[in-house]
Amino acid sequence: MNHHLGTSVPEVVASLDVVTDSSDATDSGHLSKAERKCARIGALLGVLFFLLLATWGQPWHMFDKGPFSSDFYDAQARSMVHGHMDIPADVARVEGVVVDGKVQIYFGVGPALIRAPLTGWTTFFDRRLSILSMSVAAGVLGMATARLLKRARPYVKDAPIGRPGWYGLIAAGSILCTPLLFLASRAMVYHEAIIWGCAAAVAGLDLVLRWWRDPTRRHFVEAVAVATFAISCRTTSGLAPAIAIGLFGLVLASRRQWIKAATVIAGAIFALFGFMAFNWLRFRSLTTPTYSGQVWSLQNQARQEFLNANSGSPLGFQFVPTTFSQYFSPTAIGWQRFFPFVNFGSRATPVGDVVFDGIKPTSSLELGAPVFFVLAIIGSWWTVVRDRTREWSVLAVASIAAFIPTLMFGNIVHRYLVDFVPAVVVLACPAVWVVMRRIQRWNASARNAVLVVTAVVALFGALVQMGFALQTRAFVLRPSESEAQAFVGLQNMIDRQLFGGPPPLVQHVSSDQLPYEGVSDGSLVILDNCAGLYRYNGDSWQVIQRKPGGGRRFIITGTIGEDSKPILQGSGWTVSGRRTSEGVFFVYESTNGRRDESIAVALPEGELTFDAVADQAQISTISLTYKNATVFVENVLGASKAEPSAGWTSASGSAPLCESLLSRLEN
Repeated sequence: MNHHLGTSVPEVVASLDVVTDSSDATDSGHLSKAERKCARIGALLGVLFFLLLATWGQPWHMFDKGPFSSDFYDAQARSMVHGHMDIPADVARVEGVVVDGKVQIYFGVGPALIRAPLTGWTTFFDRRLSILSMSVAAGVLGMATARLLKRARPYVKDAPIGRPGWYGLIAAGSILCTPLLFLASRAMVYHEAIIWGCAAAVAGLDLVLRWWRDPTRRHFVEAVAVATFAISCRTTSGLAPAIAIGLFGLVLASRRQWIKAATVIAGAIFALFGFMAFNWLRFRSLTTPTYSGQVWSLQNQARQEFLNANSGSPLGFQFVPTTFSQYFSPTAIGWQRFFPFVNFGSRATPVGDVVFDGIKPTSSLELGAPVFFVLAIIGSWWTVVRDRTREWSVLAVASIAAFIPTLMFGNIVHRYLVDFVPAVVVLACPAVWVVMRRIQRWNASARNAVLVVTAVVALFGALVQMGFALQTRAFVLRPSESEAQAFVGLQNMIDRQLFGGPPPLVQHVSSDQLPYEGVSDGSLVILDNCAGLYRYNGDSWQVIQRKPGGGRRFIITGTIGEDSKPILQGSGWTVSGRRTSEGVFFVYESTNGRRDESIAVALPEGELTFDAVADQAQISTISLTYKNATVFVENVLGASKAEPSAGWTSASGSAPLCESLLSRLEN
């Protein structure tokens, strides 16, 4: 027997005489067996594509160790299992917040709770679970979107019955045809937090509406539980379910049902309390810590200037004109000849005398989710004009209110578009029924034309997000030289096949320095005779390939004895090595007095072969790699005019990608 919390929907809000199908009123929008099957297939297809993109088409690498920050939730889970909240400083690094001598992270604990059964007891899974976690979140979003579509149908007058396949399409579309797909670019804590916040928000809103239409205690508890989890994942989008519960509590209060209203509002407060409780345990604050306490803020001059210019807060209405114009710009895209033929276009320009923490290459919601965006506009009209019960309006208001802090944040980043997805999904669901009701009256040719256009626009949105994701992984977010080289090689191959002739945005420079004038995002520069190939990402130059023996990279062979002797040398600097009982020590010395010594490295006696880099371009770097393991690296130092020292031989080599681009440039 169900125990009811609150009155039935007819008593509280409005009569269900606006609902056109009584079966929908009684089943609270549950998917039928056929609809659920199609929704699962659609969500699975979306997840599989997300997984393939996240692993660059190699799903067997799903559990490979990820980059920096991919172990944040692992460390957080382990600390909670062991009765404390702080994590090791060498894990958090610049993202840490020092509180009472302990290092905390400001990310919500939701995804860490999911990991606890595995990573709470061992370090084996550290950095290995982010792709799995994000894929699960994508599946949760797909299924929740399909359920919301079904729940929206009774609210739209004369809505068609609908086909099971519709639920599969919207489940897949919520993953593939929104900015969510971009998060597959790299499995990092920033992306994992946002995707779980989005997925939990949509799932929570679905459960809140289920409870409101079928107000049992179990439904209420489940809605509050998911609302608590959502806000513990991300405090922007994840706040939507708690807001919706609170708004429904106010509706009950307006009906003078005081006890039930108090219970419901208490549920909303409980969801917020969980978030605040964990914050208190970590930061001795009910909210997230101030930016000024973050390690990066203490180390970075630009961050300090940003905080000083904005009264110490990263949030403010002064940022809204700029963020709104960027996130909702219909022209936030650029075109290029190189695959994938799109880029982010020009960066946002601050509106007014406003100092931002950062403005990264970013597109917009219209271009990130074009079909959902159009449906959301139609859904906005329907919500304001046609939602007679105002139940759906509660979900819309809650999801919109939740993304306002994103607009107020003094940092523009493409991934933040995912914070808008719950609102877009909520507004789009009734619009699907409105549109399908209308086009049912048209002839077959007109209906087919609309469906074809919709499919083309949806495909365009998916391809744009995929293109952004591929380039971001290759060139922006913790890129490896091998990944960047492979992607530029793919671009070169496709361009040669499609267009032939000289490649675009490629320069050949005979200089020791990379140019900063006359270059744009995506420009490639070849130094000398392929001594180095570099790509400009709008902020800095990235190494793509260096030719062994070309003057910046050397494959050197020699021996290291007990006496310190040079291995590599250049204009005013040397790198020496000496062997001790503890291992081999490497020392960088320059004529300006700088001296850096490595820790002891265990290396075998006899001849050793190193992959040595001495690159004055970009951030000057000197490194020695032995059997794919870097044994010495120093940055921001003199590294010009490098050559192997006496007693060390150098083997010449090739740089196939660079040489291919150079040959095309010269033809």
